[in-house]
Amino acid sequence: MNDYDISLSDAYWLDAYLSELATRPRQSRRDRPRSGLMRLLDKEGAPHARLNTVRVVGSKGKGTTTRILAAILHSAGYHVGVFSSPHIEHWCERIRVGERDIPVSRLTSTLARLAPMVDGLRADPTVAGPDLFEVLLVAALSIFQANRVDLAIVEAGIGGRGDATNCLGPMLSIVTTIEGEHLDIIGPTVADVAREKTSIAAPGVPFVSGRMAPEIGSIVDSITSAKGARLVLADRDFEFTVERTKLGVTGRYSERDYAIHLPLTDPLARLSDCVALALAAARRLPGFTISDSDLRQGLVEVALPGRMETLQTEPLILTDGAHTAASTGRLACMLAGFHDQPYRKNPKILVVSCSTGHDPGDWSHRLWSVVDAVITTCAEPSRSHDARDTARRIAAIGPSIAGIQPDPTRALGAAMKRAGSNGLVCATGSVYMVACAKRFARAQNTS
Repeated sequence: MNDYDISLSDAYWLDAYLSELATRPRQSRRDRPRSGLMRLLDKEGAPHARLNTVRVVGSKGKGTTTRILAAILHSAGYHVGVFSSPHIEHWCERIRVGERDIPVSRLTSTLARLAPMVDGLRADPTVAGPDLFEVLLVAALSIFQANRVDLAIVEAGIGGRGDATNCLGPMLSIVTTIEGEHLDIIGPTVADVAREKTSIAAPGVPFVSGRMAPEIGSIVDSITSAKGARLVLADRDFEFTVERTKLGVTGRYSERDYAIHLPLTDPLARLSDCVALALAAARRLPGFTISDSDLRQGLVEVALPGRMETLQTEPLILTDGAHTAASTGRLACMLAGFHDQPYRKNPKILVVSCSTGHDPGDWSHRLWSVVDAVITTCAEPSRSHDARDTARRIAAIGPSIAGIQPDPTRALGAAMKRAGSNGLVCATGSVYMVACAKRFARAQNTS
């Protein structure tokens, strides 16, 4: 018996192993070859070289775009794997096969098999890594190969050229947005971020790009042209418009010689840029046949956990992991759009937990104007601002704070009481707050 024989429950071992791996120093560095990753891949039989892949990079919207594209391909009958991050409640959410999270037992057995190799590589002073993200990436690629997926859709981590996913040779790449994020790592300017992310372009490979500011768009155009990639640019090569009528919400996707009208849910309408990217990518995947009915069915069936997600009614509980100006702006628009009579008479209560490294002062100011009260909390003590600190940051920009409750369960309970049976509670600010809200709603529905 060795250290990685699983004597405890799979779920307990998995949480303990990955949590411990996450606390170890990051050994991989962006300015050095990822030797640990590449050697681990070699030991696994190079699954990265045996898979058809799509790589998704960008500042925001990677997860939503990935989910929509996977749902479209699933509707077309293809067997699809998805690697994404972060997870909301459990590590298994990061690896999906056929529209389902992989079982705990499968991830556990894969990581237990890799663990001795990982330890050996990390103990070698001549090797960089592998770090947590790299280990999970190798596990995902190994699982995808074993499941013989037709296509693996892989979200990048922070960057592009220096990211672990640069080991892939994708048949198509997507860049969602480029913003001033992680400037200390891939900056110091937004132009540097653009160069880092666009550097994944490859000769002859479709490179589907979302909307870009003119100065960033010129960088994307220049780099993809120099690399010989086939740039497919939003608002130039494809467009998407949303129309709201009394009969519902529809989207019109169009290219030079093609157009299609698609029914949309309200969350998808608010995430229309991601919808457009997924549609453009689906239509350009080499060797894949996607019909109009597949596009429609994919949008009907796609699930977007933690993205303007309804958890229960009476009172209505919503959750969204918004934590940027753009994402909180979309959330504000959705909250403002509840026109039913009960929601005009009863309060909308916002429960906020903000992760460290972020500041609610940078969020859309409209968010505070469309709710009646704000309660602050701390969803994950080691990774979130203290509830009082979050309250101080919000109060500094104007909104009054109705309550400060460090415990997220009590904060959500207080919000429900304040909202009343016909009110609305929205939990937001971080993925950790989304996880707390989902657990809270499950407990309410089973009590």
